[in-house]
Amino acid sequence: MTIQEQLENLHQYASRQIDVGGAHLSMDELYDLWRLENLPAEELAQSVGAIREALSDMEAGDQGLPMEDHLARLRAKYNIPDVA
Repeated sequence: MTIQEQLENLHQYASRQIDVGGAHLSMDELYDLWRLENLPAEELAQSVGAIREALSDMEAGDQGLPMEDHLARLRAKYNIPDVA
């Protein structure tokens, strides 16, 4: 799909969302929703695979990492100050 076609598709999508009650959405939110619904097949397959793997891990007993711990690791890795 050309960039022009993508822009036209995004415009049509955003207009439809606004028409059905999405007028409160920001431009970023509209773009994010459009992106989610228009992922390239390879990217969609990777995302679905990652979700399936995570669900399988959970079914096997993996409880994951608490959000606070995960965020602390990200802050440390990328030198992001804790502004909480």
